[in-house]
Amino acid sequence: MRLSSTPLPLARLVILAACTPLFAQDRGYHTELQLADESHTPPGTRYIVLVNDSQKPIEAYDVTSGCTGSRARGEARYDELSLQGARDGIIASNGASQPSILQPGGRMITRMTLGPSRPDCENTGEVDAVLFADGTYGGDTDAARDLQVYRDGVVASVRDWVSTLNQPGTLSTNAGAIQTEAQRRQDKDFVGIRATLGQHTASSYWYGRLAIDGNLAYQIKPRSQNEAPEETFQRAVQMAATLNKKIQDDVALKKLDAIFPLPPAFAAQSNLPPPQNNPPKP
Repeated sequence: MRLSSTPLPLARLVILAACTPLFAQDRGYHTELQLADESHTPPGTRYIVLVNDSQKPIEAYDVTSGCTGSRARGEARYDELSLQGARDGIIASNGASQPSILQPGGRMITRMTLGPSRPDCENTGEVDAVLFADGTYGGDTDAARDLQVYRDGVVASVRDWVSTLNQPGTLSTNAGAIQTEAQRRQDKDFVGIRATLGQHTASSYWYGRLAIDGNLAYQIKPRSQNEAPEETFQRAVQMAATLNKKIQDDVALKKLDAIFPLPPAFAAQSNLPPPQNNPPKP
């Protein structure tokens, strides 16, 4: 399993130096490093920036980082389909707003940052693969496959939640029951991740499910002590419905599933109804 990235404070930072291109522009995109403001971060901290050189929007990417001489790697994935909101904007690591879909010629600060290098460790970073909105991909084929499997995990979790929340009486309008169910599913995701350590494609599926289960668990917490249970419940229903609509409308998902079919074991599981073992009581 690759290590996760380290987030930076969500403060607007000022660029101190010109961006440095890292790779040739023959994959439909390239990566640049961008220095962060040293008044907010340790000197030498850099963002990994994705630049879209193609004529096609980018919906998802996989970015990794590492240190020369070390086998340890950090990884961060981004998939627009896992975002609840409309396709408008997201907050970057430097606190600035940026589009959730990277348009042709656009730049996106990725979710991976590089800390200061040491004499014995030069920190490096690269976007390994991207998924384009027309159903093609760029970069490393294995990384693109894993990114699509991650996306399939997102889809499976969303569909499970839609099915569960649309079943009358399953969770009633009890917000606590929904939170309990979300936690149960997160626990199952972590079991899947631990069971697939060292199997990057398999673990990608469980990380995709976790992205939705964890986000939903966070979003459905009551916003105030006076919030009615029905209001909390409807927020969960709306979140699942919004994500499901984005999935249904996405052209790239269908085409890339044909290129990178979901492994049979996961395909069978993704078609099963949500587990009903010890269902939470309203």
